[in-house]
Amino acid sequence: MPAPDGTAIVFEDITSLLVEWKDKNKESVTKYKSVIGFGYDDAQLKEKTHPTAEDLDKVSEDLPVLIIHQSGHLASMNHKALELAGYTKGVKDPHGKNLRLKKKFQLM
Repeated sequence: MPAPDGTAIVFEDITSLLVEWKDKNKESVTKYKSVIGFGYDDAQLKEKTHPTAEDLDKVSEDLPVLIIHQSGHLASMNHKALELAGYTKGVKDPHGKNLRLKKKFQLM
């Protein structure tokens, strides 16, 4: 989370916190085979946008990584999480929906 509740003010802070948590919680990571975080806020980040799959791949390329926006309405995933959710290259928008994938975002 951003200040005053947390210390994440840039993407690197988020990835560092997730890596630190992953390293300190090996038993949970081994059991659940994923890394999940909650509380980032794009409006409070220096970048003023959401972390991309490339950003979260810095946490892990082998484990799915998911971070949930503090509102609970948005999330960002790394490529492994997207792959497991079925979002791979060439995926089409669901009927009546728009995935709103950013240009910077690259599907595998």
